[in-house]
Amino acid sequence: MRIRDGSGISHVTNIPANELSKLLYSVQQEEWYPVYLNALPVAGASNRLEGGTLRNRMKGTLAEGNVKAKTGTITGATSLSGYVTTKDGKDLVFSIILNNFMASNLRDIEDKIAVALAEYDTSKEHD
Repeated sequence: MRIRDGSGISHVTNIPANELSKLLYSVQQEEWYPVYLNALPVAGASNRLEGGTLRNRMKGTLAEGNVKAKTGTITGATSLSGYVTTKDGKDLVFSIILNNFMASNLRDIEDKIAVALAEYDTSKEHD
């Protein structure tokens, strides 16, 4: 892990997605977690204060109103990290970080991953 500055937008900052997931998982034990979770943007929530940068994303899917996450974007890097509930009611933590890309927009990939997590049915897992 390398953090260059506190802004989170330095091209030199490198934080693995797994480390963000661990952080998001561990804060669930904090007394302030419900306030934090409630402050995260909600996918597809049309009210700007509730949906934020996710207000026009994942509409018409099981992720709409379900994914609560924070986005991050800078030239060549994009991220989506937060929480989602699966189709069968299991709460998941996720972090998607896409670096060094040349495409103009990778939000569709982030959204497809988040939607796949929302559609996942853990009851169909094999032992």
